[in-house]
Amino acid sequence: MFGFLKSAFQKEKSPDDMSVAELEQRIAAHAPRQKELHDLLARAGADEAARNKSVLWHQQMAKRLEEANVKGDYPLATKLEAEIAEARKRAKKIQDGAQVMIDELNSIEDDIELMTRAIDKKKR
Repeated sequence: MFGFLKSAFQKEKSPDDMSVAELEQRIAAHAPRQKELHDLLARAGADEAARNKSVLWHQQMAKRLEEANVKGDYPLATKLEAEIAEARKRAKKIQDGAQVMIDELNSIEDDIELMTRAIDKKKR
């Protein structure tokens, strides 16, 4: 009668409670996402040229903003401040997205490590 409650509250098996075949199957299921995250993060980390361009762009914009303020060109200064703020928001969003991927990758790799240890323990 209350079988649905039992299944709803049934906790996931620990790696020690699974067979070697189940563990290997779970590790294999994690592999595609693990590879995808590695590739995405490698691509993001390898984009050093884009980061350098971004730093250079920010320096140039700060210089232009300072010049606009000195000249009293407040409409231009306001426009430049808005562009800089928008660029910072985009950079923050990208950084936050990368952190989410790093956290997910760490979680996957921790799960794989636990399952690998359980397999090693069972094979001894």
